[in-house]
Amino acid sequence: MLVLGRSPWSRALTAAACALAVAAGCSNPKCWTHDSSEVPGGCSLWGGGGDTEWGGDDFNQESYVENLERQITEYKPLCDAGDAIACWMVGTASRSLDRPVAQIEAAFGRACRGGLTQAPGDVIGVCDSAGDAALRRGGSGERTALAYYVLGCERGSSNACSSMIRLQPAPGLALATIACRLGSVAACTRAAALVAADPEQSVRFAFRGCELGDATMCQAMGRIEVAR
Repeated sequence: MLVLGRSPWSRALTAAACALAVAAGCSNPKCWTHDSSEVPGGCSLWGGGGDTEWGGDDFNQESYVENLERQITEYKPLCDAGDAIACWMVGTASRSLDRPVAQIEAAFGRACRGGLTQAPGDVIGVCDSAGDAALRRGGSGERTALAYYVLGCERGSSNACSSMIRLQPAPGLALATIACRLGSVAACTRAAALVAADPEQSVRFAFRGCELGDATMCQAMGRIEVAR
């Protein structure tokens, strides 16, 4: 996972976080690393003077849209040059503006292939976003979506693992193991079947499936233990 630090990504991540705020209130990068009480002038996601954390009645939809369009204009050249974070910025802005699916997928896809796993403030994994876009009408389809989900799953995204299992119910042992560990009962079932000849391994997968609340896996675990 790429994280904020003293790396070539550091400045881009700070800029990315600020651009996401779409407001003058985030003109100070400290807003993203300090409590607002520690920042002169405070911090506001929307930069408005309203009474709510979202800026109250001062929210300006037109300015919001203009900022997103400017975000695409500014970051697309960097994305084209291979900057994964810039691609994520283009993807989030394009998705918010409901731009063509192919444009959204291309941006998130480059970010995913560039090694970005989870961006600050984004609850959806980058590869998940690429896969979701690929499945939409106008996207490149299930095969490409699966490739994105596999990358996301390998990097620790439980959502990507679940999406991967839906598209490919019979993954290999390595992917099934990861997906099982991250919470996919179907993956635990698959992994247990792949190692059925080895009770030691099989019972571990059955235990995990049982732990996730699957009664069938609990029963399987009991049968394995009795047979050992």
